[in-house]
Order: sequence, then structure tokens, then C-alpha cells
Amino acid sequence: MKKLTSKLLLCAGALLSTCSFADQLTFSYTFSSSRTISGVFNGTLELDGDTFDVTSAQSILYNGQTLPVDPSDIRSLSDFPTGALQPTVSLSGLQSGMNIFVCAQGFDSGGNCVFASTGGFYFGVPGAAAGDALFNSDFDNYNRANWGAEVTSAVPEPESYAMMLAGLGLMGFLARRRKQKAA
Repeated sequence: MKKLTSKLLLCAGALLSTCSFADQLTFSYTFSSSRTISGVFNGTLELDGDTFDVTSAQSILYNGQTLPVDPSDIRSLSDFPTGALQPTVSLSGLQSGMNIFVCAQGFDSGGNCVFASTGGFYFGVPGAAAGDALFNSDFDNYNRANWGAEVTSAVPEPESYAMMLAGLGLMGFLARRRKQKAA
């Protein structure tokens, strides 16, 4: 029984010492009007190396205007307006991987967003669109050649440090316990 407990604690320590990371994706898209939208998404790059799960956004610029975006302003496009699915973008720009709808001033009670007066954007199967709250807007057929993106960094999430320390502490406890048993 003691060996089983020891092995379970060892496995738990190994699991607790793993870290999770929040990635950042820098993107830009140029519309046929030559206006651009660019910024940074926070989230996680999936194992396929192309799909990026978006959790928040920062420094979003469209037509020279900053679009203030809260995490609640980001939804998936394919099940809009419910937004129950994970918002995603494709690192390589595949249209089938684009599934994001952002309304910079938040969605109204009906789940709608008027880009021209509130600011926002979407990328997905219907196309690409953006607005800057100054009544400038673009609605285009999505063009993969106009998309640019790269994962810029992997930053450990704060709770990762606590999990790592707990895992390392558990590993140290087990090593000390074994050393005391051997003596």
C-alpha cells in the first residue's frame, strides 16, 4: 500500500509541475480599401500549430483608431450571436480556421453589433469586416493573401508558478522521505 501511495504522489507531483502557457498572436489584415486592422490576440496555439484559440485581445487598431476590446466582446462567428464556441483564428490564414467576431463596445441585448458606430471586426466563412466607430467600415470577401500572423511569445500564466512550486515541493517531500527511510 505504501508503494502505491508513493507512486501516486510521484505521478501527482509530475502533473503539478507542468506549466500552462498563454500565447500571443500578432496579426494584420488589409482590406480592398487599403485600410488595415492589426493587433494582438491572447490565447493558446493548438497542437496542430495553426489554430489559435482566442481568449482576449489587446492593442487592436483599425483605420488608425484603437478599438477597446474586453474578453466579453469576443465571440465565435459560426454560432453567432450565442458565442458558445471557442473563437479561433488560423495562423496560416485558412478561411475555414477563422471563427471570430469582436464588438469593441460590447454586444447589444439582442447580441448584435453595428461596426460603423461601435467599432469591431470579424473574420470567417462569410468574409472579413471591420468598423472604427467613426462610420468607416469595410466588408470584403476574405482574402488569405491579405492576412498576416505570427505567434510572438509564450508567457507562463500566474497560476502555473503555484502549480510548479507545489509539484516541486511534493517531489522534494518524496525524496526526503525516501532518504529518511533508507537511513
